[in-house]
Amino acid sequence: MKRIFWLPTGRDIWFDIADQLEQAGVATPVLWIGDDALYKRAKQRFPKAEVLTTSSLNNSPRTIPRHKSAPFSLELVLGPEWTLIRDHALKLMDRSDFKGDFLLLERDGFFYQLASWAKSTLDRLKPDLVFTSESPHSPATYVLFAMANALGIRAVSGVLIPLMPAMYFCEGLSGPIIKIKKYPDIAVSFRKYIQSELYGYKNRVLNSLNYAPDYVTQLTNMPLLRSSVYTIKGLTGKRRAGFATRNRLKMALSNIEAAIPTGEYVYFPLHYEPERTTTPDGGFFYDQIKTILTLRAIIPKHVSIVVKEHPSMFSIKNFGHLGRHPRHYSVLGSLSGVTIVPIETNSLELIANATAIATITGTVAIEAALLGKSSIVFGSPWYKGLPNTIDFVMLESWLDLVGCEPLSAELVIEWLVDKIGSYGVYGTPNPSGMKAFPKEYSDPSFLKLERHSLFYALKGIITGLQK
Repeated sequence: MKRIFWLPTGRDIWFDIADQLEQAGVATPVLWIGDDALYKRAKQRFPKAEVLTTSSLNNSPRTIPRHKSAPFSLELVLGPEWTLIRDHALKLMDRSDFKGDFLLLERDGFFYQLASWAKSTLDRLKPDLVFTSESPHSPATYVLFAMANALGIRAVSGVLIPLMPAMYFCEGLSGPIIKIKKYPDIAVSFRKYIQSELYGYKNRVLNSLNYAPDYVTQLTNMPLLRSSVYTIKGLTGKRRAGFATRNRLKMALSNIEAAIPTGEYVYFPLHYEPERTTTPDGGFFYDQIKTILTLRAIIPKHVSIVVKEHPSMFSIKNFGHLGRHPRHYSVLGSLSGVTIVPIETNSLELIANATAIATITGTVAIEAALLGKSSIVFGSPWYKGLPNTIDFVMLESWLDLVGCEPLSAELVIEWLVDKIGSYGVYGTPNPSGMKAFPKEYSDPSFLKLERHSLFYALKGIITGLQK
């Protein structure tokens, strides 16, 4: 039986699949790091495993188990991979800095604690595989996963497909997508399902300039940041603490917002932060200001960059205030050739009138591709290779981005159907995905399909390990 590090979200299905895998004699967790919701069940079901919670490792007082670690190799410590792991880890610590007092000096010490703990844990427990149900974006699970990958231990991550309850599995943080076997009958139903979902998505994008993703629609139906008592009424704890910070951020943003410039522009919608879509999925381009500076350097001087803030940043439901500082907006406002437009500006209109689009991993590139616009992609999104997009590392000139005749929306959808149909399975990694697709997750037959799909996929991935 394989020895596995199991790093799940709080969904019950990940407990159930771990249980099934052990009962089937496929794999047993020797380390479990997950949501508080599964802690007691995991500890009882897997008594020989070390069971920890992500909150105990990442939130104050950040208790890290102590074990002596063997020395790191010189190649790792002095190599570029170590620097990127450290940079990502420090950025991910924003997620638990609710009081704004988690300063760089402590963060740096915390990173080295995590690196030492990860190395010693990998050395002691000798896993055959490190598995995380979604791209790791808490400091502890990220450092553990990235360190395993750097040390040559197989690490597999779930990859969210946000357009529907479907997901991939990939090697490492942004490595090759794993082609998995499916039950034949499920493979047929899955392809029909994604065809229906994707053609519906295409029609919504093409037939209405008022189209917005579901999460944006949901945000418009709840109170956003307002300078009134109503906004703070009923808020407690961490969300109440962020109220004043949101006010400062909103004011800083309003001071630099301007009208859409005349002439050509590249549209760059900001990502919500702190979130996995930039860290770690952005890779080298996890830093949005660095990405915009890079973009400004590679496009012609007469072409402007139009930036729009993400609509979730000021929602009282989220923690966007942990991912921005007023100085970020000040920097963006001072950059020549960069304009920040009001957050209420219609995104599809910005896409339609743009010369090109730029993003780190956002679905804006898919919307643009359907509208016949080219996008430059800086990170490692789930749709990598999509028609009408070009990876930054492949871009040699401005004409590479804007000089090609765009492919049709039909070909874009056919590519997505083939990609997701070949590599994807039913499933969503985390509880928020279930909320995003209430129709599917209130249907017992869908839940059964999802469980069969995920178990069969993971069983194939694990049994494919070299002995």
